[in-house]
Amino acid sequence: PAHCSTVLVVAPSKAPRKLYREETMSRDRLALEGPEGTLEAVLEGETDNPAMIAIVCHPHPQFGGTMDNKVVTTLIRAARDAGAAALRFNFRGVGNSQGAYSDGIGEVEDLIAVHHWLTKQYPDRPLWLAGFSFGSFVAARGAEVLAANGQAPKALMLVAPPVHHYGFEEIESV
Repeated sequence: PAHCSTVLVVAPSKAPRKLYREETMSRDRLALEGPEGTLEAVLEGETDNPAMIAIVCHPHPQFGGTMDNKVVTTLIRAARDAGAAALRFNFRGVGNSQGAYSDGIGEVEDLIAVHHWLTKQYPDRPLWLAGFSFGSFVAARGAEVLAANGQAPKALMLVAPPVHHYGFEEIESV
């Protein structure tokens, strides 16, 4: 993508390197204000002075996708291990998040709300944005919105994007 300068490859290894300081690691369950009410989230990783911030979007909520998906948690772990304050969240209508499924439109609004909160906590940190399946569509659309507002992610990671089901071809600026 034109606005991103980092590519992250996640591959299993026998001995993962820990790039963060264990004493500043945390995992906090959060209730964030979203466009349609509360959004359930988990923030983990380097919280004192993170090298970057990361947000990971989950698979399709109408097919069982949640922030606790194995691929989502693997991406979060990779970002956390690289020194990020890493956040995963449930879209509206999933888990303890309020609202109802909104065909990708409202879910992008949820992502923007989460990004707004995270950048208030950690200003001036580069953003790693990722998504799995449906979440990759939300992440790509969100990256487009953020780029249009001068906040393009440094890295955009799309895992198994459903290119035949959503309008990826309409996304121009990522």
